[in-house]
Amino acid sequence: MCMTIRDKYIDPFTDFGFKHIFGTEKNKHFLISFLNDILELEHKVIDISYKNLEMPKFRKTEQELSTHLDYWLYYLNNLANSRKVPKILKKDPIIEAAFEVAEFLALGKDEQFSYQQDLKARWDNQACLDFATETGEAKGEAKGEARGKKIGEKNKAIEIAKSLLDILDTKTIALKTNLTLEEVENL
Repeated sequence: MCMTIRDKYIDPFTDFGFKHIFGTEKNKHFLISFLNDILELEHKVIDISYKNLEMPKFRKTEQELSTHLDYWLYYLNNLANSRKVPKILKKDPIIEAAFEVAEFLALGKDEQFSYQQDLKARWDNQACLDFATETGEAKGEAKGEARGKKIGEKNKAIEIAKSLLDILDTKTIALKTNLTLEEVENL
């Protein structure tokens, strides 16, 4: 199976995308730069060994970017949907180079295929999660509606039974309203 990718850059939130950009020996300078911005240490990171990173939520717009860390976080959040390098990020050669490394068409055929498989898995997982959420909500609504209907029918039967108490005996009322004899007697 072959998917057609029309995006210029790979999605850094896929396993393949993040590893391709930051997880190779030849690209570790990108990760070192990113880590130095995140950690803001007195002594800068000069070398790394690869471990998992977690992306914080970041919602700044291009106009709100003010630090190198902002640049990296903006890059990660927006890379997959970008068509070109934003002007403000072109000012930084390391981030601009990270855009170049992330270009889908610059990948070899095997890398493109691996990325497509990883992206498909991400989409499939999201679709499953969305379906489970929708199904759970629908089941909850159906159960709620059924319970509400049952309670409404019971309340209606009680009202009818109350109105018949002075005309019919309790056994007949219970039979006609589907209430128990005890429920009718307690009215």
